[in-house]
Amino acid sequence: MVGIRKIVVILALAAILAALSAPAAAQGAAMQTTQQSKMQMETSGKNVIDTLSGMPDVSMAASMLKSSEKEMKWAGSLHTLFIPTDAALSKMGMDQDRLNKVMSDRVVAGRAMQGFMSLGEVKPSDMTDGKTLSMVSGNKVTIRNVDGQLSVDGAKITKAIKTTNGMIYIIDSVPPSMVTMGFMSR
Repeated sequence: MVGIRKIVVILALAAILAALSAPAAAQGAAMQTTQQSKMQMETSGKNVIDTLSGMPDVSMAASMLKSSEKEMKWAGSLHTLFIPTDAALSKMGMDQDRLNKVMSDRVVAGRAMQGFMSLGEVKPSDMTDGKTLSMVSGNKVTIRNVDGQLSVDGAKITKAIKTTNGMIYIIDSVPPSMVTMGFMSR
């Protein structure tokens, strides 16, 4: 009889603990949903270059990436790219003449794009506040998550796109940490 009472007490305590922890777990799940809900997520059945080529608001970066395609090491690996909008590049002084100069030398275009690329696929669920990523250029960037708004070194991430060979994050500005030698001086 004493053994049955102990089992009943243990089961009652387990039920109370489960009831108390359920709201905390639900709140954590709600926070995760809220943090990701501000970022538009898309899935593309195409690779990074083909996906960007069809996006008019990032045509300058897409052109540089296409120009540097032979310099970039795409085969057999996944990548994460932070792609600035044309408006963000224009704020830095990128215009069609400067873009043509960068694209005329695929090595320079490749070096420019290395500042926006990290090896490996970093999914939105991996984008935790304070996470540091190493870019192909050797620079490091830091991810921030403030009230569900993801940013990378101050540039807001406005959209995430899963492609067949990695992730694309569209950013609204160009952080100095992503600018590489020759990017704007050409």
